[in-house]
Amino acid sequence: MSDFSNFFGAFFGLFFQLFNLQPMTERICLTRNVYWEAALAKQSYISQLMVGYVTKQRADDVRADERKRKKYGDSTICGCVYARRQFSWTFLVSAYHQNTILPGKMWESAQSAADQVLAGWHPGGEWDQARYYLNPRHTPRRNVCRFKKEFKFIGSIEDHDFYRELVGDEIEKRKTEPEPEECRKNRGVKKKKTSRG
Repeated sequence: MSDFSNFFGAFFGLFFQLFNLQPMTERICLTRNVYWEAALAKQSYISQLMVGYVTKQRADDVRADERKRKKYGDSTICGCVYARRQFSWTFLVSAYHQNTILPGKMWESAQSAADQVLAGWHPGGEWDQARYYLNPRHTPRRNVCRFKKEFKFIGSIEDHDFYRELVGDEIEKRKTEPEPEECRKNRGVKKKKTSRG
């Protein structure tokens, strides 16, 4: 039995090496997400750390509360990264490019950020509650509208706006606040389409 296991272990090791592929591990999944979401766009190291942190915290939250599985996808980092419609690169980038090793400084930076997050790095203060981010320049207006209505804006790091969940009185207070501009514009576009028939 051990010879059988050793054979397949060696076979898959050779397979991944020959085709420049990476086995799925929490470290690799987190590195990929940081790479495609931040490092490839040449964002700063702190931005890469934040992307990694948000990703890891989603998995941690599902482990702590199963009800959050529907929101974040899974209790593992790989499960969160590849959950449906969580991170755009997972459905925009070809499967081959998703799984290949991408040598170079950007990959090394992403891996370093992932390692630091896995070792326990956290940003501190309100930033510790960050669970969402988006790039408003590359996000449909309706999604920006939803983020601004449903979540609390924490701050921006380069191209990414970071948000956290509303808590306590903030939920009721949000209902009395003026509608975000992106929502008003979105409604205007819908009306215009309807009037044309």
